[in-house]
Amino acid sequence: MRRLALTALALLCSGCASVATWTASDASLAHFLQDRRTHCETLPRAYGGLFFDYCWLDSEPQRIYGSAPMVLLLADGLLSALADTAALPVTLVQQRRLGDIPLRRQPAGAPPPVQDTGADSPLSDDILPAEPVP
Repeated sequence: MRRLALTALALLCSGCASVATWTASDASLAHFLQDRRTHCETLPRAYGGLFFDYCWLDSEPQRIYGSAPMVLLLADGLLSALADTAALPVTLVQQRRLGDIPLRRQPAGAPPPVQDTGADSPLSDDILPAEPVP
């Protein structure tokens, strides 16, 4: 019985958004969400599975309901949050190195979007005072 439960869990998780964002190419993730006409502009790599589900839910209504039952997307979002938390050490490095995954199609000949390198990030050390405030 235990093996059956583990096998079922493995099969269910093989389609979860976290695994998809870790294994699929950036182009295929963008194409999938563009096909559903998402309103998201980018997909972060850190907590990518959770945001992938959010972007899917933030699509045009006729593109959501015909592709997956709402309850499965919500359940997958919760499981993706747990899986993404476990993978956070790896995905934070990828986020810093590669930046967000752009989801909008760029016009032909347009330069690629500029990724935030972190130098002007609100989390950078530049905004912290050099000396403690008395």
